[in-house]
Amino acid sequence: MIKRILRILLSVIMCGVALAFGITSVYAKAPTTSALEKTADEILQTADAKTLLEDVGTSPADWYLVAACGMEKAPEGTREAYRNTIKSVYEDGGYGKITDAARVLIAYGMSGGDITDVTGDGKINAAREWLYENPKLLSSGINAMVFALQALDVGAVELPKDALHTKKEIIDAILALQLTSSGGFTLAGTVPDPDMTAMVIT
Repeated sequence: MIKRILRILLSVIMCGVALAFGITSVYAKAPTTSALEKTADEILQTADAKTLLEDVGTSPADWYLVAACGMEKAPEGTREAYRNTIKSVYEDGGYGKITDAARVLIAYGMSGGDITDVTGDGKINAAREWLYENPKLLSSGINAMVFALQALDVGAVELPKDALHTKKEIIDAILALQLTSSGGFTLAGTVPDPDMTAMVIT
């Protein structure tokens, strides 16, 4: 049951991103908004709002809330919960994994938060410190780079000209990991993974 929910959730996220940026395939008809909303409703009916907000910063809760924000069905207090979580983690030294940082920033950006000025006082530019100025970004694997790029896009972040990593550099690093045998992408190994490939092309 959990795996089924996660598959549906990933589909909602990827389809939502594709529709938001006008990305469609010449081989497939784009899903309708009503179809996405129906899927989001099915997902959100399985979750308790209070529990979700208490679990902000964990992978299951974050992806639920990303989908909810995308469909404008997020629980009240979502943005504040993420702001407080990011501030707390920042004060404790930041995230150990770029994927965790980027996932939380995707959710915060989807909730309407500013990932370049989390607390509104110019003190926490999480996009800069955790993503494009992170010296480990391009060596942290395809998942980290894809998540980081999505976070920057969701947050509509304009990178400075002297940024340590530009969006083009991140994209080039991702494309360098494309499997020559199939054209797909994978987290590890040589067999293309549909989920990873979908995340890359959207």
